[in-house]
Amino acid sequence: MDKENVYGAGRNPVSRGYGRVKSTASLGLLSGTVMALQAKAPKGQLHRIAPFPVIVSYQPDSGPLVTKVIKNCEFKKTEFDWKEGDMSKSIELELIISHIVDKSI
Repeated sequence: MDKENVYGAGRNPVSRGYGRVKSTASLGLLSGTVMALQAKAPKGQLHRIAPFPVIVSYQPDSGPLVTKVIKNCEFKKTEFDWKEGDMSKSIELELIISHIVDKSI
């Protein structure tokens, strides 16, 4: 979230302004999974897949299980960096998302 001080009379801020929330996400998938997704994607292009949610669960060292829902995900960049001799490779796919929400279990 963008934050900035708001100034009025005097040298010190009189309040704080809160702006837009900017969320980012990416998926790390094995190359075989990416190829399978491409085969099912419209026109074989990942960025043409309709928006989808991603559910992420994790457990901090001290605390209960946390579940988040990443909303309105779409693939943004699909650059593959293959080198000769690569048999299997993990590919990082950048996503464009709208927001992230907590999910109650």
